[in-house]
Amino acid sequence: MTENVREAAAMQPPLRRHQDEALATLRDGSAADERRSWIVLPPGAGKTRVGIDYATHLLDRKLVERVVAFGPNTAIQGQWAKEWNRLGEGRPPAGGTRELTQTFTALTYQSLAVFDTERETVDREDDTRTTDRDLEDRVTDSPASGPGGDLLDSLATGGRALVDNLVSGGRTLLILDECHHLLEVWGRLLADLMALLPDVWVLGLTATPPATMSTRHRELVADLFSSVRYSASIPALVREGDLVPFADLVWVTEPTREEQDWLSAQAERHTEFITGILDPGQGTIGLLEWVDRRFLGDRAESVDWQTMSRQRPELCDAALRLHHAALLRLPPGARLGEQHRRDPDTDDWARLIEDWMQHLLLVSDSASDQDLAEEIRRRLPAIGCRWTRHGIAAGRSPTDRVLSHSASKPRACVDIAAVEAATLGDHLRMLVLCDFESATATLAADVRAVLDERSESALLTLESLAADSQTAHLNPLLVSGRIVAGPPDVLRALIDFIAGDDAELAARLSVTDPVAGVSRIDGRWTSRD
Repeated sequence: MTENVREAAAMQPPLRRHQDEALATLRDGSAADERRSWIVLPPGAGKTRVGIDYATHLLDRKLVERVVAFGPNTAIQGQWAKEWNRLGEGRPPAGGTRELTQTFTALTYQSLAVFDTERETVDREDDTRTTDRDLEDRVTDSPASGPGGDLLDSLATGGRALVDNLVSGGRTLLILDECHHLLEVWGRLLADLMALLPDVWVLGLTATPPATMSTRHRELVADLFSSVRYSASIPALVREGDLVPFADLVWVTEPTREEQDWLSAQAERHTEFITGILDPGQGTIGLLEWVDRRFLGDRAESVDWQTMSRQRPELCDAALRLHHAALLRLPPGARLGEQHRRDPDTDDWARLIEDWMQHLLLVSDSASDQDLAEEIRRRLPAIGCRWTRHGIAAGRSPTDRVLSHSASKPRACVDIAAVEAATLGDHLRMLVLCDFESATATLAADVRAVLDERSESALLTLESLAADSQTAHLNPLLVSGRIVAGPPDVLRALIDFIAGDDAELAARLSVTDPVAGVSRIDGRWTSRD
């Protein structure tokens, strides 16, 4: 060990108990040539430290020649590179490109999952917007991704070059951080890659216990990493003093008076919709008559309730709630459970109407039935549903949108921050997570009169915090992948702070004129900066 390596090792903070136990398990596994491992540690428990110490162990024993760490976004990619440079025992600094020229390289999963079918959106290593669902949607139609197909054949030039470099680069340890992300396409792609790397060492790291995954996803991850080698729970680490105890609290908000008036009117519209549907004159056979025939039968047809309840359990539950509302006699053989002792809700009505439409209105020769089906299709969005080729599907109703985007929420954020600041003073550290940074689409006409288009956005929340005298002194700051915003004096202080670490970057930055008390940082920077 050279002098600088000794110095680097001496500067490393001591391992915590659970980290030491996890590493001991991994070292024992490497001695037994167990090349696939899966470690489960809670957030904040030091998964990165475990991964880097395991990597140096394999490198020291010449079991691998290089290490490639994958993460789901550029923030985690940067974290791995930074920690390697700090803890890598004097070895060369981390690399971050597909060329894999360094001993240790940190990349995103997207740097591998670059498909010809999606070039326009993910053929950039620093793109963090693509989800596994996006990949699933975009690759599904590719011939190579069909049954028996190899996803590696669908890779674009950048992804294929990375595969080639992995195959030709010698013995490798792949660290797959946040490996619970490896579902569907990403997981299948890595399984195909590992088939090309029979001698590869693999370490999966996650905070998500297998018990919380679906059976299919659990099997996929187990195929990639084998069994869990070591696991530690949040309560155990709190007891050890390695994690701070915490509590989940809820601050309940109520809609504003204007929103409540709108919601009351919307409830009336919903009632009118259901009442209109129940009119016996609607359709050649009305909905309630159809339900009677469907669940009670007639002299020419008997209903086997047990068979129907196995085949259509949700529809049968809806029918029993209809019985509770005194709109249907109890079907022969049915028993009312506690879950049925309430009136039908929107989902129940949707299932009953769907059955009526599919088996009567849409297959009827009557033009009036066809017209009624079309009218119902048009009106379904008003109650949060939509018609698809598979029937009625739940959607987001105007009521849902008004409740989730209520103007009371930014006000509540200000109130919470003020209370915490009064209690904690200078010790306060607060992170506010919002649904989105700023509105990207206009509101639907049916809610535009009651909602601000920017409701639930980070920018509106920032403006609320910056404008209120109780919270303005906390220097609120918004940081996203595209925007850094805040009061002008806060942004100027931030640029001065950046200059202490990166004068060149700071020189490229400037503060825009404020709008509603909030400015933005202008200049050439990326989310990695």
